[in-house]
Amino acid sequence: MKKFLLLGAASLLAVSASALEPKMYSGLQITALSPDGKYLVSEMDGTFTLLNLETGKTVSFEGDPYAANGYSAGQGTTFSKDGVFAGSTPEGAAYFKDNEWHQLVAPTTEFSNYAQGISADGSVIVGITGLAKMSTDDTDVPMQVPAIWERQSDGTYAKGVILPYPDKDFTGRVPQYVTLLCANEDGSRLYGQVQDYSGSMAGLIVYTRKSDGEWEYKYYSDMLNPNKLVFPENPGECPDAPQMEDYMTDEEKAAYQEAVNEATAGNREWPEYSEFATAEELEAYNTALAAWQTVQQEWAARFEAFSAVLYKCMEEGNGLIFNSLKLSPDGKTIVSTVQKSVEDPESMMGFSDIYSPIVINTETGEYSLMPEKNLNATAISADGTIFGFADTGVRTAMVYTPGSTKPITLLEYYKSKNLEAASWMEENMVHDIEGVNPDTWEPIIIEGVECTGCPYITPDLSVIATAVANQWDMNDPSYVFTYVLPGIPASVKGITGDATSVRISSLSGGRLLISGGSSDIEVYDTNGRLLFSAKNATGVIETGLGSGVYVVKAASADSAKALKALF
Repeated sequence: MKKFLLLGAASLLAVSASALEPKMYSGLQITALSPDGKYLVSEMDGTFTLLNLETGKTVSFEGDPYAANGYSAGQGTTFSKDGVFAGSTPEGAAYFKDNEWHQLVAPTTEFSNYAQGISADGSVIVGITGLAKMSTDDTDVPMQVPAIWERQSDGTYAKGVILPYPDKDFTGRVPQYVTLLCANEDGSRLYGQVQDYSGSMAGLIVYTRKSDGEWEYKYYSDMLNPNKLVFPENPGECPDAPQMEDYMTDEEKAAYQEAVNEATAGNREWPEYSEFATAEELEAYNTALAAWQTVQQEWAARFEAFSAVLYKCMEEGNGLIFNSLKLSPDGKTIVSTVQKSVEDPESMMGFSDIYSPIVINTETGEYSLMPEKNLNATAISADGTIFGFADTGVRTAMVYTPGSTKPITLLEYYKSKNLEAASWMEENMVHDIEGVNPDTWEPIIIEGVECTGCPYITPDLSVIATAVANQWDMNDPSYVFTYVLPGIPASVKGITGDATSVRISSLSGGRLLISGGSSDIEVYDTNGRLLFSAKNATGVIETGLGSGVYVVKAASADSAKALKALF
């Protein structure tokens, strides 16, 4: 059921109506932010809400909170530049455009399918489609495989196509899933994951469209097994043990079952098979059982040897969190999160999980791991700033500034960039929280907790928004809030202007961000000397110039302008 409504004053804090002013929205949980910072998507309990941050108007589609499938947002690059949003309805993969959902035709329909992302130009939607039911049973194919939907000349999308995929994971077994999550600007490169047979380690897979239109992929399995450990032969599934019922007649089995029913009712002791089977049947069963025990012991030894190598890979390798890939605006970098289990004597289980951001070069597969043990990465901006959250019972938004390997809190980040917004955050996003003393287990009040949640960003950092669970005001019926914060002026140091459809921004570190198309660029110093030039430039451009004021001449198909840039 679709609803249109306007969020009133009770739904947000009494601040300026400008979209660039900090705001809090009750009962919304952000899961995506459009690249232009105009739209915010909330997904909660199967219900999808699109919020226009300029007008405050929302469009909402209610899902059944108890159903297996509701309305959902894709988990990759979900918005195109022309406002198409990739996600799913209760019927499966779909896209959202002009305030309506449009169902995509999946390549397979027997099992579930989802749209997870879209290219910036809107030409390709990426996702997954099912080949087998979700279960722990062995299958000859992955349960989910990568699918794409390509835009046709009339603006609709053609029936989905399954892309080629690896039929073996890094251990040599059938993977559980092969997914697609992200696409580069023109949809020529796609990014996803291969979830291994055990469900323990997800690795990066990158698809490239060849000149003939066909797709090829590279599975970066070395991330999962960096020391190239050799797996012994796959032992397969444990052989099935013989069952006594297989050696009994139908009459004997019926009599045994009747005795079981009597025992269940408390009218007799639990029956033994020997009461109902013949001596010959018992002997045949025991002979088969002894043979199975020999085979099972041999299988267990092979399984233990195989598992020892897998556990070593889990310790040494870098398995990604499932469905966690965030692509930089220029398509050159992916940030994700590595999850590892480590021994922890203080844990009831004897181990605990650690989470560390990982930065991957999409061209070479080279990667670096951030030295942090409790941080999930959620976004990377055009200037290379990485965002994420630490979770110690209360989620705290964290930031890695470009070149840094030590994160700071989002509040610290704003204090160094935007004091007015930081002051608002201190008033509205710092709370006293009820906690527990870890030594005595007595309730205590933890003062001054930064409740800044899980951050989402626009590529140019003009808008930063977070989803925060309500852990400080039990009188408020909302259990989650979304905060929308103004951008960081120091991160995008000077918006140099528009070349009509082409927008040019100057970033820190002598870089220009060209969006909305391509442009010929010339950069001059204030004395008129040409210092840098580039033809058909788009995305993030490295000029190599130092800090200072420069003049940028930009010539696109529909305009030519001279603009001032501040690096």
